[in-house]
Amino acid sequence: MHTMMLIAGLTDYAKRRQGEVGVRITQRTADKYERLLRYLK
Repeated sequence: MHTMMLIAGLTDYAKRRQGEVGVRITQRTADKYERLLRYLK
């Protein structure tokens, strides 16, 4: 149950960060969030 909540929250967070590429963060940083999400799944 907690694992699914963590993955759902991280998915939302990664999507928000992807929208900030070029403004607040680099693409490389956004890719790290996506990679972490893949590892957890």
